[in-house]
Amino acid sequence: MASAKFHDKSGLVLAIVAGVSSIAITKDLSMGSLIYSGVVIGTLWLGPDIDTRQSKISQRWGPLSILWRPYRKTHGHRPWKAIDLLKKYKFRSHWPVFGTLERIAYLFMIFGAPSLVIASWMFGLNWEEILWICRLYGGRLIILLAAIELSSSWHIVSDYLPFTRHR
Repeated sequence: MASAKFHDKSGLVLAIVAGVSSIAITKDLSMGSLIYSGVVIGTLWLGPDIDTRQSKISQRWGPLSILWRPYRKTHGHRPWKAIDLLKKYKFRSHWPVFGTLERIAYLFMIFGAPSLVIASWMFGLNWEEILWICRLYGGRLIILLAAIELSSSWHIVSDYLPFTRHR
């Protein structure tokens, strides 16, 4: 298992590499910024280790870390052997793709859905207008989610690399 310091440093390096590579390939600064931001968010606030109360990721949430308590109760921390990830449903926070989608869905239930209801009420938006906004920015949202998944996947891989073992 890699240390929190290793996860943070390597995740931030990954963010820089991914962001700069994106800018070099697409020639689009906003796309590179979006990818960089997604990897940083995934590394510092939405990584798989949020399932443990004493992790750096949980501590960064400060008083809001209490919101993650139900998530922690239903998710075990990753097993010692990589093959056990697939055998036990409880370790799903360290599953590639599914673990990230589950964390994002959990956050959406807490913040996103209530925000949509409040915004529609405050600004008088109907659901067709909200869906139009989602379609307008949906591509960017998918890229942001992919960048968050990139950081989570790197976190999972680095947990099992022999040179990242922390004592």
